[in-house]
Amino acid sequence: MSRDRKLKLVYDVKSTPSGISITDIVKIMESHDIVLWDSEKDAARPRFYGLDKEGQEEDLVLVDVAGETIDLETYTKEYDEREKWDKEMHRCKNSPVYYFTNYGTTTYPHSQEDLRTFLKGLELEDLSGIKDSEKAAEMWKEQKAKMAEAMKFITEEHLKERSGIVEAMKVAYEEQMKTLVQELEGAVKLHDKDGNLLPEDKQVQNIIGRLKQFPIPSEYGSYRNRKGKWDHGMLIATDYAALLNMFNRVVMVQKVE
Repeated sequence: MSRDRKLKLVYDVKSTPSGISITDIVKIMESHDIVLWDSEKDAARPRFYGLDKEGQEEDLVLVDVAGETIDLETYTKEYDEREKWDKEMHRCKNSPVYYFTNYGTTTYPHSQEDLRTFLKGLELEDLSGIKDSEKAAEMWKEQKAKMAEAMKFITEEHLKERSGIVEAMKVAYEEQMKTLVQELEGAVKLHDKDGNLLPEDKQVQNIIGRLKQFPIPSEYGSYRNRKGKWDHGMLIATDYAALLNMFNRVVMVQKVE
């Protein structure tokens, strides 16, 4: 039966299969479009009615367990999985930023430049600077319609496929960062006295502090300020992974020289 359809279910709780509760019956029905019951129990057979057609009885999609005990864990996992992807579909269709960050990116972590390019491709406007509330509300209504059309390509199958790809990129990135941190051990303080990684912002602070002690290689000439020193603002604006790679490169250049 379709979960989108308005139905009235008449269910005798005494027919609930062993191993599950009436709450579980509802969850399983919503997840699998089936109603479980046990004909071997002294109870009435479940029935449902279509509310859109008064008085007209509909056939139930019933599964009679006939005395068997239900493995709730299996059904719970499938229910949770269904609920997860329903939520993800809703989030992605209503937030292009959420979609791109978690599924659409082709690099990990995603870059703000790539995100801007993606949003520009959807022809969505930035409404944050509009002060006229009525105008902003009207433009937002138009924008929502445009966004709904632009995000129609999103399906559960697409999200699952992209989820696997992004997860693989994440694993590769984390392994790369782990190796890089190990290679930089001794060149900059990235761990506390107990050997645990420092918070990322503290690592960044230490890396920038050490970078400023080195000459600026020609390949990073754009990071040079008017005084010929490392530009602090540009270093702060550089993401963690790029900063780690930059420091590693600077150290390597220094060793060669």
